[in-house]
Amino acid sequence: MKKRQIISFVLIATASFFMSSSCKKKQDEQTAYTYQVSRLKPAYYKTQRMLLQNFQAAVGELKIHTNAFYSLSGQSYLEACRERWKTAYEQFVLLGPYTRGYATVDIGYDATKQLIQVYPINYRYVDYAEDSPNGGIINDVDNYPTIQFLNTLHQVGGEQNCTIGFHVLEFLLWGEDLSLTGPGNTRDYKDYVTGGGGINVNRRRSFLDESMNRFSITVQELNVDENYERSVKNMDSKSFMFLMVGSLQQFIKDELVEKDIRLPLTTQNHHLEICDYSDHTLTILKKKIQAIRYALDGGTLFNGNGGTDYFLLDFISEVIPDEATKIKNQLDAIDADFSGITMTFENAVIDPAAAAKLQAIADKLMIIHGSLDVLLAKFK
Repeated sequence: MKKRQIISFVLIATASFFMSSSCKKKQDEQTAYTYQVSRLKPAYYKTQRMLLQNFQAAVGELKIHTNAFYSLSGQSYLEACRERWKTAYEQFVLLGPYTRGYATVDIGYDATKQLIQVYPINYRYVDYAEDSPNGGIINDVDNYPTIQFLNTLHQVGGEQNCTIGFHVLEFLLWGEDLSLTGPGNTRDYKDYVTGGGGINVNRRRSFLDESMNRFSITVQELNVDENYERSVKNMDSKSFMFLMVGSLQQFIKDELVEKDIRLPLTTQNHHLEICDYSDHTLTILKKKIQAIRYALDGGTLFNGNGGTDYFLLDFISEVIPDEATKIKNQLDAIDADFSGITMTFENAVIDPAAAAKLQAIADKLMIIHGSLDVLLAKFK
């Protein structure tokens, strides 16, 4: 009996030793990374600040052109608004990896995201559609006698009932897309001018103006300020890594893979694409890949002035070099896959060869997601 007790004691002691050694190794490993993580933080908010400034400047340009269109409605002014909308949205999606963090460490996006991006939207809540020629707030004079205070009507009756946001503006500028084979938009400048054949044109102009103004105010209030920087600096290594890498992972999996690519593919519903009215989806998907590159290494944003900064990819290359190589290879392969898609997204989801490339892109993104899992495992 004593012999058994001694053996049991030895086994327990041995197991405890190895468990203690393992925990100590993990603690030592995380302590060893403290310096690298402290170097990551300035590059993290420096990159975020630059991307935010670019986005806010692009929205400012969009507002200038929509104001001009309000005063001087014409097709060239409408086309100028469309181009500025594309630019602004491209700049916005580059911020994607930074918009899914903790609400307590946030540039203000968490509280305002429903006013910036919801898709798809219920465009029939805003204006006419092919199956509802007199539909929408714009055409419902009885229930909405004036076009003002659109923020009070935003998402009334449902999350997709939007009056403010990127895709509301997109619909107001392009109208419903009725064609899979080319431009089939229902809207031109005549929707906004008296005598052009449109109905409720002044209300439509007022809606665009009011929606744009409230959208612009929301965007300009986002801020990478001293309080935000201080919050990031004060985070321990583990919390910061889960903020930075976890947010990037959510952007990759929840948004880019599941919502942007796989959902339209599995449902074969092109109306679920990001840019249903402007046919700008493929460009936006490519920009989201660029967003991942910036989140990994934002150095190219600073015109050579970011040479001493320490970025996430630098850290990964030091800690798990094989995973860093894998990430870079997957991103290059994704770029090659996109170059092989020569049609619009709405056509690509129903074309077997193009759909296979989209699925391959989603699979490669999940490989990158897995490499980031390997990194985070060192902080658990």
